[in-house]
Amino acid sequence: MLPFLRRLVCGGLLMGLVVGLGCRPRFEPGSSPAGGDQPGSIQDAAPAVPPAQSPAGPVLLRVADRQVYDEVLAKHRGQPILVDFWASWCVPCTEQFPHTVQLHAKYAARGLTVVSVSLDEPEDEASVRRFLEQQGATFDNLLSRWGGDDPSFEHFDIRAGTIPHYKLYDRDGQVVETFSVDPAAARQFTPADIEHSVVRLLEETP
Repeated sequence: MLPFLRRLVCGGLLMGLVVGLGCRPRFEPGSSPAGGDQPGSIQDAAPAVPPAQSPAGPVLLRVADRQVYDEVLAKHRGQPILVDFWASWCVPCTEQFPHTVQLHAKYAARGLTVVSVSLDEPEDEASVRRFLEQQGATFDNLLSRWGGDDPSFEHFDIRAGTIPHYKLYDRDGQVVETFSVDPAAARQFTPADIEHSVVRLLEETP
């Protein structure tokens, strides 16, 4: 972790529902932790995705900036790519991550590439790697060199300013859809929405 403490600011409270959170870090030197996460809807009270089983192969993780990120995307040009921006300090991110792993397992044979980008601090690489190993995340895994600070949101173009955040790229490397928490929206995205978009993209003629 950074020497100063992180305060998480999450979207609106939905009392009585088991829902995900939209998380956004704010850094305040010398401040105290402020009350933890507040729930905001990501899924319509859908059941949590069960944890993935043991990995089928090695889990690789590398610290990355935007240049490395673009290189990874270029490596997979010609394939649809789903990118999951997450962090271990973001409860909904860790709750939804198994769904990302399941999408990879289900659709990799049809051409889907999955990339994860953690907004944890680089010095927390070991704990991030352990989480990825537990989830069986055998796709490309990156760890932002800026951690959860503002440059991560700026350089990776996370315009909503919250995570979890997903980007779906087509075979030409163009972003065709993003999934972000929007507290003002009447309906938030669900894991089913992501899968539907993935399938639609896979079914398009290359």
